[in-house]
Amino acid sequence: MVPRQSAGPRTSGFPLLIVSLTAVAVVLGALVGALGRSWYAAEDEGEPPAAGVTSPVEPPAPEGPVRVELTPDARAHPDHEAILALVRAHFEAINARDYAAWATTVVERRVRDTSEEDWLSRYRSTRDDHVVVHRVEQGPEDSLRILMTFVSGQDLADAPPEMPAECVHWRVVYPLVVEGGTLRLDSGRPGSSSPGACG
Repeated sequence: MVPRQSAGPRTSGFPLLIVSLTAVAVVLGALVGALGRSWYAAEDEGEPPAAGVTSPVEPPAPEGPVRVELTPDARAHPDHEAILALVRAHFEAINARDYAAWATTVVERRVRDTSEEDWLSRYRSTRDDHVVVHRVEQGPEDSLRILMTFVSGQDLADAPPEMPAECVHWRVVYPLVVEGGTLRLDSGRPGSSSPGACG
């Protein structure tokens, strides 16, 4: 009778698998963090938002409702319906030269700092359209930040000094805060908007 030989201690690949999965998770976490930092670096460092974000650049329609859309990424945010309604109301008020309606879409500080006369002068020939909310992210405390593009048409005399054109394609980052129980648009930080030529 041949004696049975001991199989000896078995080595398992399980600990190695755990180490490998942990390393992959760390790398993925670092990549996600880097992408998030690069998106907000523009606002935090006073530089324009990422140039890769695009939307239609044809001139605004001469009349009719503002066309506003959310990308699938923005629509995945739980507050996307409120954000869509706010953004639409904001641009509709500008196109209608309705200061009172505009005042319901922005924080009270902006209303206090902008008289109706100055506001009407600023937007006297403006027509905004092709609004696309690309991303919605958590901001400081309970605020949100949205990355948005839109097209503005205006008389050449009313165009921004840095982009003297009748049609301007804007990339902007706007903070959103809850004020009076509703979301309101706050002022963007310096460098949080970037105008470009249409077409």
